[in-house]
Amino acid sequence: MWSSIKQFTTEGSVKPPKLISPSNFVTNTTVVPNFVWENIVEASSYKIQISKFQNFGTMAVEESNLTSPTYTVPKYKLNFSTIYYWRIKTKINSVESEWSEIWKFTTGALTYPNPVSPSYASTNISLTTKLDWTDVANIDNYILQIANDYSFTSIAFEKSNLTASEFICPEGLL
Repeated sequence: MWSSIKQFTTEGSVKPPKLISPSNFVTNTTVVPNFVWENIVEASSYKIQISKFQNFGTMAVEESNLTSPTYTVPKYKLNFSTIYYWRIKTKINSVESEWSEIWKFTTGALTYPNPVSPSYASTNISLTTKLDWTDVANIDNYILQIANDYSFTSIAFEKSNLTASEFICPEGLL
């Protein structure tokens, strides 16, 4: 009579996880993407590599000892309009898997805010009007300039480090 069947994994047989997101060949990815891969239940940690080079000769990001099958790239690590490659390794105790397959993604271009209000060529605007513009993802702040001329050679006002996409003109500014 045979005993009940037991399953076990021997050293050296750790499989790499399957990649989930960002998808292979995806374009216009944010510069702070969230990476997701298959959860290996027995995994003690994961390692991620992100590079501009398919041979991973130089790393844009390399993180070890990740305990979750997700990773979000910190700001300023990836560039806009750039092709990147990524891969993952699993570690179970002291044994590492081979690298996963390599996936490729491209970050989107840096976008610029567009004025919303007041609309172009508006007249009879309040001297304490609200200036509003479109939001731009993945930026820290805006710089607002008000000029006396269309070519902005005569700057009347400049405000840096605006974190909202609007500004209410103080009395006396316009």
